[in-house]
Amino acid sequence: MHKALYRIYRPKMFSDIVGQSHITQILKNQIAEGSISHAYLFSGGRGTGKTSTAKVFAKAINCENMENSEPCFSCRPCMDGDIDIIEIDAASNNSVDNIRELRDNVAYTPSYGKYKVYIIDEVHMLSQGAFNALLKTLEEPPPHVVFILATTEPQKIPPTVLSRCQRFDFRKIDKSIIIDRMKDILRDIKTEYEDEALELISQKAEGGMRDALSLLDQSLSYGPIKYEKVIEALGDVSHERLHEVIEAISSKTPIKAIEILDFIFKSGKDVKLFLSDYIQYLRDVLVFSSGGKDILSHDEHIILVLQKSAEIIDIDSLINQIEFFSELENKIKYSQNSKVLLEAGFIRASRFSLNKEGPSDAQINDLLDKINALDLKIQNLENGKEIKKESPVQKIIKKNIQSPIPHFDDISNQVEIGEEEKNILEHIKSRMDDVFETLRKEKNAHLKALLLEGEPVRFLNNVLYIGYDENHKFHKQTIDTDINRDYMSNVFEKVLKKTIKTAFIFKREISDIKDEGEDSVIDKIKSSFPGVPLEILDSEEDGK
Repeated sequence: MHKALYRIYRPKMFSDIVGQSHITQILKNQIAEGSISHAYLFSGGRGTGKTSTAKVFAKAINCENMENSEPCFSCRPCMDGDIDIIEIDAASNNSVDNIRELRDNVAYTPSYGKYKVYIIDEVHMLSQGAFNALLKTLEEPPPHVVFILATTEPQKIPPTVLSRCQRFDFRKIDKSIIIDRMKDILRDIKTEYEDEALELISQKAEGGMRDALSLLDQSLSYGPIKYEKVIEALGDVSHERLHEVIEAISSKTPIKAIEILDFIFKSGKDVKLFLSDYIQYLRDVLVFSSGGKDILSHDEHIILVLQKSAEIIDIDSLINQIEFFSELENKIKYSQNSKVLLEAGFIRASRFSLNKEGPSDAQINDLLDKINALDLKIQNLENGKEIKKESPVQKIIKKNIQSPIPHFDDISNQVEIGEEEKNILEHIKSRMDDVFETLRKEKNAHLKALLLEGEPVRFLNNVLYIGYDENHKFHKQTIDTDINRDYMSNVFEKVLKKTIKTAFIFKREISDIKDEGEDSVIDKIKSSFPGVPLEILDSEEDGK
């Protein structure tokens, strides 16, 4: 029968335990000084060495000829002393009766060594009654007994038990350490390997040495450890394939991403695992884009793929996708239609994707206007001319003459908007940057992305209407909820310092908005913006 690698290469000495030197050194010091505690708690993620450390420690404290606090493996306690090391699986022995039996056996002295060691694995699985039965013995055990409690969930252990143990928290093992360990094993068994294949296995292990060796064992079924074979063995997706997904979403062609998903599904790969891989890949691209290339510890081949992705997607879009797909990952866990949900997610993500694009023509023109205005002011100051300050209304009228408002063109075909309301809308437009900045500070980038595709189109009866084109149906439907309307109303109130309600509509619906009467509208506009000078112009003056 084949014996798993993690069993063959299980640590037998403290020096074999990797990535936990902060714990092994303390334990070795205690052994050397003879200051052994009666109870220990080893907590940490799966496969980080809790049970292995407990076994080495149990053997070392009974060794008769230890050197540097390591067991010698030649004395009788080392060779035959396993009878004094009792392992209990709390997952299947968690009743009060099981602990009572343990409590009765504690009284018996060890057969060979100085200590009888009880290693209780997954101790958090004990029932409350079992913990109560253990408590007294744990508090005042016989001098020849040492308890080692191991758990992945220390928060489930009663405080009364925790307070009676020396606690050691096992860290996730660094990827580089896992890779070095796998290289040692592969050299020992004389098997060829590719560095990027071991990189992939260490990433999948998530800091657990046992998981890494299990995945390595699985990959060995394909022969030498090659990158493509590891991908096939683990049901994984290559970095090149993940780059293609980013490319498809960023270019707003979700059908390409759906085709990739369809290929993965037909190949028998797990859709949920694919989504997890994609989120991890987005994280790696984000770290790379933020200047953290050295943190990633990928080989040059994968770094080049990450660089290609970073060139087509910006940081804001990466953050949005990570947040969006992380929420989707939680939904998929409890869904029977994970593939359908993920396909819908690809389509949705592609529609609000923020790609690397240059400034728009409107932004360039606005910047040029500001530069020209500053240049004129500088010339006037140099010539000693007094600069006459324009009123807000004059600025708005001047701006309308110099650069017509494109977003009113399609509206004017549906409904006639008075000059006063136009002025108010332009005032609101001039404050939109402040609205976007408020959303950024309050960490609502997704709402900012949705709001960017709309524009203020009407202001009637203290209600600000944000209009969307038909090709931005997704943005309108996503932002148009009770929670978002109330939240955006508060944001506009903060910026404009006035009570305003927000509504989200399609531009084709503008003609459906009911006016309470011209006088009523003017009065409400004036009451809402007392600081904005208003000038009521008749139609003849408008044409001047």
